[in-house]
Amino acid sequence: MSKSAALLGATGLVGQHLLGELMQNPQYRTVTVFTRRPLPIQSPKVRVVQGDLQQASLYEDTEVDDVFCAIGTTRAKTPDLQAYRAIDYGIPLTAGRRLRQQGAQRFLLVSSQGANPHSKIFYSRLKGQVERDLGQQEWPELYLFRPSFIRGQRGETRWGEWLGKGIMKGIGPLLPGRYKAIEASTIARSMLAVANQNAVKPGIIEGPQMKALLS
Repeated sequence: MSKSAALLGATGLVGQHLLGELMQNPQYRTVTVFTRRPLPIQSPKVRVVQGDLQQASLYEDTEVDDVFCAIGTTRAKTPDLQAYRAIDYGIPLTAGRRLRQQGAQRFLLVSSQGANPHSKIFYSRLKGQVERDLGQQEWPELYLFRPSFIRGQRGETRWGEWLGKGIMKGIGPLLPGRYKAIEASTIARSMLAVANQNAVKPGIIEGPQMKALLS
């Protein structure tokens, strides 16, 4: 098998792991990375497309089989809720729509535990709306990965997550499986497993299932 992939969010915590996994996976002959800022990477397998990810024209002339999306911002980086929505909602929908029109068959999204388009919580509501509206794009296969707290080494300090990490360490053993923290690398590896094993039905995939895919 020789496939091609598109990746959004390659500079983020999960996205970095996804890029590494895609580069090493022999089932992918090419990886097109869409990025807002320069990505210093030298590989004959990787094509970097830099520009405004909210513009549909950026995705023209790109034919891929699988789309991996780990795009996202934070309230610290993007306090304006309209701008936040443009990134977390607008980019996946814009990229998905254009790449689907050009023949992409599979979309794998890093969403969030608690995603619900009717939630009173902005973040959960936004993630739920992304899931819902991607579903309206008629993807042959749409996978929605819903991790809870994501563990991993970031290149920046996020004090809310640092505090959450301490809390999770204390109460984690008492939480149901889907609410337990999960490593960013586990999410990335499980996404590759789903894309290539053809053993998981499209739909929602939570933390325990991600871990089970790798056992």
